[in-house]
Amino acid sequence: MILTLVRHGETDQNKDQIIQGRIDNPLNKTGKKQAQAFFIDKKYDEIGSSGLSRAIETAEIIKKNLNHDKSILIIPEFVERAFGELDNAPFEIAHPIITTNPNNIIGYESDEEIVSRILNATFKLYEQYKDKNIMIVAHSHSIKALLYHIDPIKYSFAYYRFKNLEYFSFKVSKNKITLIA
Repeated sequence: MILTLVRHGETDQNKDQIIQGRIDNPLNKTGKKQAQAFFIDKKYDEIGSSGLSRAIETAEIIKKNLNHDKSILIIPEFVERAFGELDNAPFEIAHPIITTNPNNIIGYESDEEIVSRILNATFKLYEQYKDKNIMIVAHSHSIKALLYHIDPIKYSFAYYRFKNLEYFSFKVSKNKITLIA
């Protein structure tokens, strides 16, 4: 299976550098324009999304642009990391806490927990779509979970940042995931 993970378009919280985690914020005007401008020269057997509206809306726009005729698959396991009590905190305040002592954050999903969740969801998708090309619109940390699994130094949760609508493709087999260059 080839799995392409795309980060959703911009929200006001992204623009203002506010941690939003699982708060269900919609795309802003820039996010909608980003999704409309997104193009990838591939055919996908399925397009999916986490259950958050910013990802669903991005997926719907991409689906239309790619003339994909199937419904969007909602895959709740690809939801953003639970940031717990850091939701709605400015990044500049939250980041030092996350990098020094995340175990003291009430409701915070650990690196091990998010990696396990995303790996389980990825291998579950593989069992259903072995020979297919799948695109899922997801979130920064749910995408980082697979990158971190592949190379935890290069793709550190705390220090590796990427843009809205940036995407990564992975080759998934029964028990292995590799990043496609």
